[in-house]
Amino acid sequence: MTGFMDSTGSVETGDWVSDGMIFVLVNDAAYEYGRAAARLNCGGTADSTPAAITSSTAYLPLQTGNQWVYRADSRAVTSTYFTRTVTGTRLIGDRTYFVLEDRASPGDASTQTLVREDEQGRIYRLNGDTEETWVDPSGGPGVVTIQSRDVPVSTPVGSLPVGLTYQLPGFIFETGVFARGLGQMSSSSSLISGSSGGFTYGFNLVESRIGSGLHFMTPATSVEVGVELNKLDVTGKNVTNCAIPCYFTACGLGGADPTGTYKPCFQARVRVGLGSCTASSPVTAALSLVDGTGAVVHSADIGLTVPAGTCQAAAYHQTPLYSAPNSPFPAGSYRVNVKVTAGGEEIGTASAPVTIQ
Repeated sequence: MTGFMDSTGSVETGDWVSDGMIFVLVNDAAYEYGRAAARLNCGGTADSTPAAITSSTAYLPLQTGNQWVYRADSRAVTSTYFTRTVTGTRLIGDRTYFVLEDRASPGDASTQTLVREDEQGRIYRLNGDTEETWVDPSGGPGVVTIQSRDVPVSTPVGSLPVGLTYQLPGFIFETGVFARGLGQMSSSSSLISGSSGGFTYGFNLVESRIGSGLHFMTPATSVEVGVELNKLDVTGKNVTNCAIPCYFTACGLGGADPTGTYKPCFQARVRVGLGSCTASSPVTAALSLVDGTGAVVHSADIGLTVPAGTCQAAAYHQTPLYSAPNSPFPAGSYRVNVKVTAGGEEIGTASAPVTIQ
């Protein structure tokens, strides 16, 4: 976790740390000096996401790697999806443009648009060899006409007061919404006259990744299981030793493992998301480790409480790779399976492979 640091210091861990997670101090020879349980209390921390988005001036955040996933509907088909990604930059003359790439699926052809943004938040795009002002949030002339600013908009993380609405008059009438700091939220086009008048095409944002830290998605029921490594080198003793050391005389009364005991184990992570939750919801994750024949060699029931605020929760479990001290499981292929239930009803399953070497 800390890498090559001095003998004292600190490091930020990220959100993989959960309350009660065990941290172990070992030397290069894997001798354990001590362990401690993490104590977390995030309940009093205000959600800073709306403030961060409100302070952003960009209605189309342009950074290589930014990505948006949209659900699209048309007259021909409903609920298809496409991904819009900032794939890179291109220098044309003395101006740097970002490449916006729309792609329905990895194997499909993509369409590309070159865009840039100035310090006032105006969004420009290339139309052939001509640059045009696509969106001017101040209400100045552009391809689209701004209707309103700083209005509440519906986003995958709830309602935010940072939106602008626009329209594009013409034979095909287009309306849409941008959210400051998030990008384009929706678009809808209609034919305004004739026997074929009415809705033609539209899309709505369901997920976005902005920069390295902001990930928004429409709430959905999900179950995920993860393992710290897919290949576990038990023979070389390159996995965690979960033996309990003895430091004090009282340890001799029982419970501690003798020096040199090897109890290999690895970390399994279970993450649960509920599509919607109006109150904290208790769920149970039944975790099992099965060998190549399907026999269960370890099982545990993990209780989680999914909070109403995020509708997501995660738990960690140190999974043993031994039948007895100094008796590791045989080498081979295994799987970590998890089944999550709420109120006695199954809400999802997940599985991940691991190999013991």
